[in-house]
Amino acid sequence: MPKLRVNTEGLNLRRTPQIKQDNIIAVLPLAQEVDVLEEPAPPRQRIRSRRSQSTQGFVEITTNVDGELLRGFVKASLLRTPASTLKEALIHEAVQQWIRFDRGNGLEHEVPFFRFVGEFWQRSARISMGGIGISLGQPLSYRLSSGMRSTPDSDLLPLMRSISATQSANAKTTTGAPPSHCSV
Repeated sequence: MPKLRVNTEGLNLRRTPQIKQDNIIAVLPLAQEVDVLEEPAPPRQRIRSRRSQSTQGFVEITTNVDGELLRGFVKASLLRTPASTLKEALIHEAVQQWIRFDRGNGLEHEVPFFRFVGEFWQRSARISMGGIGISLGQPLSYRLSSGMRSTPDSDLLPLMRSISATQSANAKTTTGAPPSHCSV
């Protein structure tokens, strides 16, 4: 089973390989890891039926959403091959922060978002950088990009795990509607 990543903001996981509104199981976020169960069938000769046009390009996948293993169909064209472990960790962290900040709509001076900024700076002071020579006075993106230029991926993974673990421990569960811009 090849592991791929979602390459769009919100990818609809469907019960059947058909584009129908009552067919959506879940909306998968950007960079969500999925296991492809079968490769897409080779393109057939164009048949003008509605059913054949709506089922082309889907693959069957499994993925873990909120601790539950889900199985369904997604458009293959909206999946990508994973990057390196470090890059995927950075992408994952960026997407989590983007979701945490209301998909980019949260303002840093408003409740609850200003608290997230404060948590970041508190964590920054506590994180041990393991001697890789990154200034704690710089923003996280600068610190990570500076460290990546001269540091092997394996040395930065503990840092990423530390940041992610601290955020997970501090995160509050929120509910809300699925993103308004979902992809097939």
